[in-house]
Amino acid sequence: MKLSYDLDLNRLREFLSRNPDSPLFARYADVLFKKGLINEAMIVIEKGLKKYQLYSTAYIVYAKILMHKGRDEEALENLRKVLKLSPNCQTAKFLIDKILNKQFLFRMKGDHSETQTSSILQRKKQPEKSDVEEILERFQNADSLIIKADPDFDKIYQPPEETPEIVTETMYHILLNQGLFDKAYQVLQKLILKNPSRKDYYERQIEFLKTKINP
Repeated sequence: MKLSYDLDLNRLREFLSRNPDSPLFARYADVLFKKGLINEAMIVIEKGLKKYQLYSTAYIVYAKILMHKGRDEEALENLRKVLKLSPNCQTAKFLIDKILNKQFLFRMKGDHSETQTSSILQRKKQPEKSDVEEILERFQNADSLIIKADPDFDKIYQPPEETPEIVTETMYHILLNQGLFDKAYQVLQKLILKNPSRKDYYERQIEFLKTKINP
């Protein structure tokens, strides 16, 4: 696994040196994080998010790094941004639950650095300290969530002259961040047909794009 990460890291570093504005910065930061290069991963993800402010996967990577640093409140803030962009994102929901469960367990343990337990919880019998510590250890030792990269990121994305028949949300966000609002609009129209369960979200994005196309 270490060799695989090393190869991936070198490949991404070389690619980004030639294409500094690529959205692959999120995967690069995630690989750095997995290799324990936390500070470097933080620099990469924060720099990338300044350009790609609507890139939900990047916010998830950022949240993972913040959680590792113990900055759970900031992680929650970024995960909530993800849910605004992608309301059905299960990864964001999982990480939010993980943080909230951790905070709840700390309160039960009597950690005064956390917000005090509500009056209802205070009336409940506190579990044995050893039991709480065991649960906390399980959370702290849980394997980090592996974010599967979008296969579209393996290639340098070049906006086509016409919108392709195969479309993804990743393609939409890239077009949006590049200011190609007309093409992003076309992608959304196809996504509505492709994923009718997310129609409400796509329609909200379409209304937003209309303000950009016809200000």
